Amino acid sequence: MRDIDMKLLKCFVQEPTDINKLIDLGHNHLDPKFIRNFQNLINNNLISSNSATFGLSFSADKVPSWTAVNIYLTDKGRDYVFPKKQRKIILKLITENPTIAAIVGVLLAFVLTLVWPTQVESGSNSPETNSRKVMISDK
Repeated sequence: MRDIDMKLLKCFVQEPTDINKLIDLGHNHLDPKFIRNFQNLINNNLISSNSATFGLSFSADKVPSWTAVNIYLTDKGRDYVFPKKQRKIILKLITENPTIAAIVGVLLAFVLTLVWPTQVESGSNSPETNSRKVMISDK
C-alpha cells in the first residue's frame, strides 16, 4: 500500500463519516487528487460502505457527484491508522541500548524468581512449592 492519504483516512476514525463531514473537515470533494486518494482507500480495503459506490459516481463526461452515505474504517483501515508497532519499538530499544537491556534482564530475572516455583526434592515425582514440610507422627 503506497500513497495512502493518512489525513483523509483518519477522518473515518469517528464513525460513521460521509462526504458532508469530509467537506466540513476541509476536504475539497471535487478535487481530482482527493477523489484519487478516496478511491485508493477503497481499493486498499481501508474503508467500507453499505453503498457499492461509496456515494461517488461520475457522469458520462466524468464529472464527479456525491451522495451522502455512511462510510466506515475496515479492520484493515483501523490497523493502518493505529499500527501495532509497540513490540517492534520496545525490541529495538532493548537491542540497541545495553543499559536498557541490562535493566530488562534484571527485571525479568526478578519476576521469574517470584513467579516460577522452586521445586523441592522429594521422594515422589509430584512438584511441590518451596515450603517447609511438617511430619505428623502418632508416636
